Amino acid sequence: MPRPTLFARVGSTPESACVWVGERLETSEALGSSFLEAADALGELWLASHASSDRDRLAIPIVQTYRHAIELLLKAACEKAAELVGFSRYLGYGEDVRPADLQDRLGQTHSIARLVELLSTLTGGIDSGGSGELPPETKDALKYLHDQDERGLAFRYASRKVGKGESAHWAPVRPTLMVMDLENAITELHGAAQMIEGGLMTYLHEYESFLQERLSEHEAAQVDNEQYDENWRYQ
Repeated sequence: MPRPTLFARVGSTPESACVWVGERLETSEALGSSFLEAADALGELWLASHASSDRDRLAIPIVQTYRHAIELLLKAACEKAAELVGFSRYLGYGEDVRPADLQDRLGQTHSIARLVELLSTLTGGIDSGGSGELPPETKDALKYLHDQDERGLAFRYASRKVGKGESAHWAPVRPTLMVMDLENAITELHGAAQMIEGGLMTYLHEYESFLQERLSEHEAAQVDNEQYDENWRYQ
């Protein structure tokens, strides 16, 4: 049975117009890396548009795309760290600090601060001597981003709900004009995202390889012990 084509046009579709989506291309890590690449492309477009009179319009989309990349990469790091906690415990390392509702926590929050806190807890459960901690400067950049956008709405929509009960109402996110150092924002947000993707995720994958080696040694030792037991029985 042929696979359906998303956004298929009427008539034949040229092969050069099509791409693959789904499955392994849409894990948290893969999507986070893709959104980071998209954010960098938008940033480069803005940096090249110094002569344009309407270059301000790209500011919020750029920050939001970086923010979404960071959120996805933090969730990917939490998923991988939780997986490694289980792997470590099987081999007798570390401490099981995985919350029972991990998937709900990851699926229901857009809070950068909550994700950083959860990630710190999970990496602390790996017997790694603190090597999985984000650098202080990255944490500072993520804290600043969280303070500007606690619920993932401030760079996504034009308005947000303020107040409670009968006094609740919708108001512009930024009701007055403000100056943003977008060049520095691009530098800071790219750096934070890159530290998660190229630093922390790389470390977690390398630690996974270390655990795989320990598992192979463990299994080989078990085979040797079983062979020794068999030989002993027949002496």
